[in-house]
Amino acid sequence: MKFITRGIIIKRMPYRESSALCHCLSENHGKITIIASGCNKETSRFTGLLEPFNLLNLELNRSPKSEIFNLNNAGIVRGYLNNVNYQTNLLIHAAAELLMQIDFTEEEGEEFFYLLDSYCAYLHNSKYHPFLVFLRFTLRLFSLLGIPLNTSCSSCNKPEVSYFTTYNNGFLCLNCYSQTTSKTGFTENCSGSYQRVAEDREDYSGSTVPLSSETTEILRNIYRMDGIDRQLVTSPFIDDIKKIILMHFNSSFHKLFNLKSLKDYHV
Repeated sequence: MKFITRGIIIKRMPYRESSALCHCLSENHGKITIIASGCNKETSRFTGLLEPFNLLNLELNRSPKSEIFNLNNAGIVRGYLNNVNYQTNLLIHAAAELLMQIDFTEEEGEEFFYLLDSYCAYLHNSKYHPFLVFLRFTLRLFSLLGIPLNTSCSSCNKPEVSYFTTYNNGFLCLNCYSQTTSKTGFTENCSGSYQRVAEDREDYSGSTVPLSSETTEILRNIYRMDGIDRQLVTSPFIDDIKKIILMHFNSSFHKLFNLKSLKDYHV
């Protein structure tokens, strides 16, 4: 059976002597695996095409009994890793890393394809700090997954927040945090629990992140990024956001997510 679709190559691995297996996020079929036969031969017409984060027009076929697609033909639309610096490269990989850890149907795949495609394109042209673009990407991803993350206080809707907690899967202002902790007594499960989880692969539930002043200010303006000073994107802010993303995913899906792509990310 023949299929024509657009797809973004996420990962390429050697397969047999001269072929490759490519993991791909496609427009019409969600996450798929493609065999590109003979693509490593010097005379292959696929030379230079099947690189990570190339957006391609793909002509595929697949046996009804197989989950793997065979590549018949491909043409490049754009290469999203072309002319980007190392830090932006890491942010592109981080977005795909999150998507590849999420289970979604073939029908749902179209929305995630467009999200990744538009995110990669925007990183090339945005005047905003790339990490802010990544944060907006994750907020949109949460919404598509049905686990939206309101950046205001989840209790009183105040825009100035001081904590993120998986106790209620959201942010809290200082006053609401104080009221909540006085009733529940969960204040002892604070920021140190994140480090233990990262090292020991334990559960995130009950963890709390006290937010840096930079994080509070950026979250207050994240939907009007013209009001955000690029100087606020500091290491404490990046650390806060990485913790929050992983904690929200882990507590929502009850499994451990990773963001290994951002291990070396810095400002």
